[in-house]
Amino acid sequence: MKRIVVIMIIAVMMIATACGGNSGAAGDTKTVTSKEEVKELAEAFYAPLKEADNYKMSSYFNDELISILTKDQDKMHVEYTDEEYGYDYFLFMQDGKKYVITDDRSLFEDEATYDLSADNINMMLDMGIFAYLDADIEGMSYSATMTGDSELVTTIQGESEGSKFTFTTTGKKENNEIVELISEIKSEEETYVTKYQFTYGEHVDLPEYTVPKSYDNLPHVDSPYETFGEIIEKIGEDGYLNYYFFDNQLIVIDEKDGRHYQLSSNVDQDIVDQYNELDFMSDDYEKQVNELISGIKIDDCIDFTDELLSQEDFETYIGSTISKMTDDGFEIMGYGFMEDDNTIFVSKDYMSYRVNVELPEGVDPNDEFEYDEFGDFLITGVEFDNVESPALPMS
Repeated sequence: MKRIVVIMIIAVMMIATACGGNSGAAGDTKTVTSKEEVKELAEAFYAPLKEADNYKMSSYFNDELISILTKDQDKMHVEYTDEEYGYDYFLFMQDGKKYVITDDRSLFEDEATYDLSADNINMMLDMGIFAYLDADIEGMSYSATMTGDSELVTTIQGESEGSKFTFTTTGKKENNEIVELISEIKSEEETYVTKYQFTYGEHVDLPEYTVPKSYDNLPHVDSPYETFGEIIEKIGEDGYLNYYFFDNQLIVIDEKDGRHYQLSSNVDQDIVDQYNELDFMSDDYEKQVNELISGIKIDDCIDFTDELLSQEDFETYIGSTISKMTDDGFEIMGYGFMEDDNTIFVSKDYMSYRVNVELPEGVDPNDEFEYDEFGDFLITGVEFDNVESPALPMS
């Protein structure tokens, strides 16, 4: 699954300011200059936005529309104007579980993405407004001016590393609903403007989706190894241990005598802490990992061989072209063309395969290729490569 959701973080980084409001007759103006009073006005003014549960929020950065979030109770739709920021997806709840429907209309249980999207408004207000009002930062000055019940302008000024800055945020209301929030971040060198526009009474209709293959209820078998160290010894110094940590569960994927296994063990928190403290950039990082986990005994072993394409399946593709595999639902994930080894990597149901191909006459292996150019490449061999992380841990 494509990794999701960049705009939430961008919005938080860009807004970084505060606004608020209180009440008064239409046209009346009220100005306060203490942090406490500014916070009081802000909390009252933005209360309707924090409580909103049926709205559309359009986000702009320097007048460029970046994203649109539509929330309809427990259903949401997130749209982006550019793939640089993210992609189109839907979210919903069902039977207490939280799901995301990706841009290719595949369904995934994804509590983190759902919660992030659902809390987008609170996150922006907290990080952009109330964090400054709650923090004890020396040298900051605060002011807020509210005009009637319809507009609140908040200004925060300060200095960081010798550079002065001003955060000015303007919130606007109609019929006691926030309709616009504009934040300007201005330093001595640059100015950034973030704008959010809101409409209400919106609806979200979920599209049709497909449920991806899951790997539950697979056969648990006796492990061919006693410890993870035996696997590491078999692989040798030049080999690569295919391992994953899921919280306190250590998982290794391995093949022995033509069978493919997920081997796992629940490890002590001390091991997890030591693993997290290792320097990934160290030249001997993998050696340190191997030394850390070698003595751990394997608790469980799942044989997932029968979930893979069989040798007979592989043979049906040999002599055909890559287009046959893509027509059968395989997705091209990458390629590597060298003098004696031309490989295209494909994936289906979270299992990836190495496909050896013969390059068409006149094709230079040193060129750069788009995946849709591989359709006519002749397949000479297929073999299992790896399990993709969304399939793990199998159970």
